[in-house]
Amino acid sequence: MATAGNGTHAVDGGAFPVTTVLGAERGVADYAGRTHVGVVRSDNQDAWWTGGDGRLFVVADGMGGLRHGRWASDQLVREVAGVSLASDVHHMCSALEAAVRRGNWTIYTQARHLGARIGTTLVAMAMIGPQALICWCGDSRLYISRSGRLYQLTRDHVTQLDNGREALSRAVGVESQVRPEFKQITVQKGDRLLLCTDGVHHELSDEDLAILLHAGDCSQAAMAIERQVLARGARDNLTMIVVDI
Repeated sequence: MATAGNGTHAVDGGAFPVTTVLGAERGVADYAGRTHVGVVRSDNQDAWWTGGDGRLFVVADGMGGLRHGRWASDQLVREVAGVSLASDVHHMCSALEAAVRRGNWTIYTQARHLGARIGTTLVAMAMIGPQALICWCGDSRLYISRSGRLYQLTRDHVTQLDNGREALSRAVGVESQVRPEFKQITVQKGDRLLLCTDGVHHELSDEDLAILLHAGDCSQAAMAIERQVLARGARDNLTMIVVDI
């Protein structure tokens, strides 16, 4: 565990504590999202969406150059946004997986038609009472801050190349079949969650995020993260949603 710079927040590399805590039955208390093209790129290929009366949150990072990447992320976000919210985790998981598979096939067939490599990452969260169902594919992430500790709840779908760089090992639209990953957690009152693209977490350390996530309310925290990413050079598009329970 590394302690953050101001000594009040910490990053925990261990397992997220699985607890059943009362007080989150009402679900989300507040949320805010932001996106920015960054400093280097001329086009924004990220997309994000919130809906379902604050019960569904989606972030996607498209790839494929210019309009193709943005089209891919928009296409996937539209598919996920169209999901009917279920009253139990099992049916919600099935609905999300079906939406991701539909989006995958649409993007994949269009890419083949164009002879291009097009795809997108995804991180989504659906709230079912005090349960948060997380769905992701690629290297967009979801973090949770609880009791002053920051946990990364998703694991990046990446592989190490011979030159030391990373490449996505899983993304939506790149192949004919896709396998999104799921995780279910019990949230509690006072939790703050962050969904973000790699344009955020490649520029900021977990220690940075642990501090910036508590720079006021959700909107203020999102603005603080954006400002810091821009100050670091913002080599990629950056998109985030901050959610309070």
